[in-house]
Amino acid sequence: MSREQLSDIAHADHPIKSPAADESVGALLERALATRPRLHAEGIDVSRVARTGARRAASELGVEERLVIRTRKPRTSP
Repeated sequence: MSREQLSDIAHADHPIKSPAADESVGALLERALATRPRLHAEGIDVSRVARTGARRAASELGVEERLVIRTRKPRTSP
């Protein structure tokens, strides 16, 4: 298990790691796409595991063509 996966498990209920009190923001986007056929959505996540999961779930829902998941590195303090 990778360090990222361990962190995801350890912080799953943490309000900063999971601010939407949901599996992920990707899950919110997927539900919105599934219920609104004309909607397109874009998400940003630093977690490779979360991005992979979001893409997989979007594919299973048949909405992958309307969902873009991008990577953004966290900012560091100067």
